[in-house]
Amino acid sequence: MVSAGFHPQVGGAERQALALSRALRALGHEVTVLTRRLPGTAARAEVEGVPVLRVRVRGSGVLDGLGFMAGVVAHILLRRGRYEAVHVHMASSPAVAASFAGRLTGLPVVVKLAGGPPYGEFSTRARGVLGRLKWAALRALRPTLVAVSPEALAEVAASGEGHRAVFVPNGVDLSAFSPAPEGERAGLRRRLGWDRVVFLHVGRLSMDARQGDALGGFLEAWARARKAGVQAWFAVAGSGPEEGRLQARSRALGVADSVLFMGPRPDVADLYRAADVFALPSLSHGLSNALLEAMATGLPVLVSTSPGVGGPVAQGREGFLFDLGRPEEGASRIAELAADEALRGALGARAREAAQAYSIESVAGRYLGLYLGGPGG
Repeated sequence: MVSAGFHPQVGGAERQALALSRALRALGHEVTVLTRRLPGTAARAEVEGVPVLRVRVRGSGVLDGLGFMAGVVAHILLRRGRYEAVHVHMASSPAVAASFAGRLTGLPVVVKLAGGPPYGEFSTRARGVLGRLKWAALRALRPTLVAVSPEALAEVAASGEGHRAVFVPNGVDLSAFSPAPEGERAGLRRRLGWDRVVFLHVGRLSMDARQGDALGGFLEAWARARKAGVQAWFAVAGSGPEEGRLQARSRALGVADSVLFMGPRPDVADLYRAADVFALPSLSHGLSNALLEAMATGLPVLVSTSPGVGGPVAQGREGFLFDLGRPEEGASRIAELAADEALRGALGARAREAAQAYSIESVAGRYLGLYLGGPGG
């Protein structure tokens, strides 16, 4: 398992790499994670039972990337008899290195793409000289690309570039993310001080090309709902460069008293169990880990209609989809969910049911089929 970042770094790719590694080991397969060695970390470690090898790199920028690429190639070549497949998380420069090593050793290489159209890795492949060179190399080396959404898979197929690509969604640990018994949930809410309906968002607070000002747009809808008399809180778990701006935006909209900026949280699973609705405003996504976790916990969801964001959500079945460009629509859905506990319960039960199809065990099984399919050529 090759990942440019890994524990103690925590992001979507890192979380999926760890969850998949654990699931594969539970199925009886040996897995080793190869990643960069960060300052203060050991060259060898074990994270939740998964062996981790960290490659020391020198310098920064291009030198850092070239050093890690060289380390990936050397590691795979020196241990060619130990591994049966190489799985790379994200189509960054290590994917080229792993694909090259796979060609030399005959090992199948799987490269999981991050994000989806129009801002995912494949969508933005032509940006910059290095990006074009990277994708030219991947076209020549022909690893199997994995898209985590049907939209992303269709984009690869429509490119006409000859990539071999398959759809395998992200997975969720259904035991780690599950509904809390009513008594336990009540205790969690008391501890958190939540005494009204809570809409929860979990994620990094950024405003890159993919996210844009999606959270700011949701705050507009939230302000409309509050002015219409909705008594609820919007809890935001996470941090990032846009946190200060979003706090200022909530003050300017007059809703700062109902928006809880909670910062990074180690107890995200408990937040899901204590909340009433999960909100995912985004301009683009592959398949959100947080969305799957919330659904697995039995939360109804309120999701923007942007490409690939909704994933397993059908309008009115597991939750509601709304247009970020129409804050009045978002406000109407917020009000509807805040007012109707029975509706929230029915949507949440169907969300938990839908999440079963995305269990990390079933996803691991699908990847095993790819690994055992043999090298490309």
